Amino acid sequence: MLTTLAERVQVTSERLNDLSFLDLHQRLLHTLSRLAALVELDGESAWLVRELPSQQSLAGMLSCSREAVSRGLKLLEQQGAIVMHDDQVVMYRDWE
Repeated sequence: MLTTLAERVQVTSERLNDLSFLDLHQRLLHTLSRLAALVELDGESAWLVRELPSQQSLAGMLSCSREAVSRGLKLLEQQGAIVMHDDQVVMYRDWE
């Protein structure tokens, strides 16, 4: 029980730190990396989010609006930080 409580405190502390010190794009990348699994794609290591949560769900996780999540995902894709395929997201480097 104490282990579970300690884990919850650590997660809460990390999220408060993210909200305090990271901008939306960094928080979005950090959240995606927590949801991702390391896979091998075309001979290259990549982080893959197999089922991207809805933009509304991501907005709740990030404490922002759905529109901000939509703009953030589009900008990250334009910058080459992520590649989106339907409900999957690929990141080719660790953003944590």
